[in-house]
Amino acid sequence: MTGPLGAPAPAPAAAFEVLTSAEPGAIAIIRLTGPASTLVRVVRPFPALPGAVAYADLAGVDAGLAARLDADTLLVTPHGGAAVVAAITDRLRRAGLRETTGAPRERFPEARDAREASLLEALSRAASPLAVPVLTGAISGRADTAIPGVDRLDRLVDPPLVAIAGPPGCGKSSLLNALCGRASAVTDPGAGTTRDWTVTRLDLGGLVVRWADTPGWRPTEDPLEMAAIRAAQPVLESADLLIVAGSPDHPACPTDGPADGPAGGPAVLSRRPDLRIGLKSDLGALAGADLCVSARTGDGIAALLACIRHRLLRGPSGASTDDSEKMLAEDTGAG
Repeated sequence: MTGPLGAPAPAPAAAFEVLTSAEPGAIAIIRLTGPASTLVRVVRPFPALPGAVAYADLAGVDAGLAARLDADTLLVTPHGGAAVVAAITDRLRRAGLRETTGAPRERFPEARDAREASLLEALSRAASPLAVPVLTGAISGRADTAIPGVDRLDRLVDPPLVAIAGPPGCGKSSLLNALCGRASAVTDPGAGTTRDWTVTRLDLGGLVVRWADTPGWRPTEDPLEMAAIRAAQPVLESADLLIVAGSPDHPACPTDGPADGPAGGPAVLSRRPDLRIGLKSDLGALAGADLCVSARTGDGIAALLACIRHRLLRGPSGASTDDSEKMLAEDTGAG
């Protein structure tokens, strides 16, 4: 191949792109493009012909399948651990390959058009299992795979932020442990165990969220507690769903109003909560709560998950508790 005036054309630059999500998985998929004379240095044995597949050493870091799609394109499948992918991409850069993040149409050449390429890209990044039937149905053109009431597909792809606020000792951390199915947060009979906000990724019945557990909110003169409460304020303000909680033995919960309460400690919220829940329902119901839940017995957990899913996926208008209970009945087959 020659360039202007018969001069040899420059060889196309070799490049790579990680096609799979940044989340750890069983395997990763990395696309390599460029002349075989370059790619053969990082994939051995190199598939000889387009359409060939080989079990190969991948940049001296791992081994996996290498599939040659055409003369200049190769897909390799190392293990999907973050450390493995990072080590391979580092070796590829050292070998002279540049990292690219192409448009969806370039990343998914098998797509029939730009719309299908965008759907495939969303599917590759989707964090929530509920996204799979929605996106695959859209790709195949099937309308029967849609989920009723799902208006916010973006929240199926990128986990929304759910933040919970309430007084110390009301049971927020116990609820988190119940949702995790394990001890994720330290709990203690004494109030105020959580001294900083933490974020845990949770699968709430097919919808993956980032759950922010925040320190107990109360007027205080303790400088460390005041600092922890203030540090959590931006999390509460930016949450896609803000839950306030109380319990029969700690009924006070943050309310709407100014950010600073007595003694300089924020005791109120600066935005209206989306959902009010009563915890420790095994001790009794909390007046004014939309839902009552017991982390100890599990009562109300399913209703809470259905309500959260419904409100996050219904778009800006949200959904009423009655709507969420109807959704729960559909989920459980009750009627």
